Amino acid sequence: MSDIQNQQTTHPANRKRWRLGLIVSGLAGLLYVIITFLPLAVNDQQREFLADVDRTMADRQFALAQQRLEQQISQDGGGTEYALRLGICQSMQEHFDQARTTFDQALANDPQEARLLYNRALLDYRQRKYDSAMDRLAELAELAPYFPGVRYHMARIHEIQDRPRQALDCYVQELNLDPGSSSSWRRYLYLRRELGPDQTDR
Repeated sequence: MSDIQNQQTTHPANRKRWRLGLIVSGLAGLLYVIITFLPLAVNDQQREFLADVDRTMADRQFALAQQRLEQQISQDGGGTEYALRLGICQSMQEHFDQARTTFDQALANDPQEARLLYNRALLDYRQRKYDSAMDRLAELAELAPYFPGVRYHMARIHEIQDRPRQALDCYVQELNLDPGSSSSWRRYLYLRRELGPDQTDR
């Protein structure tokens, strides 16, 4: 781990920012769930229920949302849309083992569901299992090249593991997909300043 990374994780003020960054990263998966249209296979009653759960999650009432999801799953067996939200609720409450089980079981039934793969990668990222997270993100980048946030988190891992030029490349890729990503712009501009023109113009 580099001296910069040591400072980020050991200084009390920076430790607080680090924790906040992990929470924001988890919320990225949640926000994508909320803005994504539900599949046609979900009936009107399920659609209304899930939309209400999404609002509860957006209000950060994850325990309540989890309770409602578990009750509904016990009644009708649930499915991908339920498991996705349940795993996010568990992760955001730092019930990481439960979230891992939820995501892995859902992926066993739906292995190419991009949102499940993304949030499973975020779970590894939040637990600082960066190599595993990177592998999952790279797989997702192949499966769903335009999925938002993937290259941003790949870039963050490159930064953490002291690969600034690779991180810069990933931020550029993310900004090509999502020019409005303020987080990507901040990190991209910071790295350009740190590396200097001799490194970034190669």
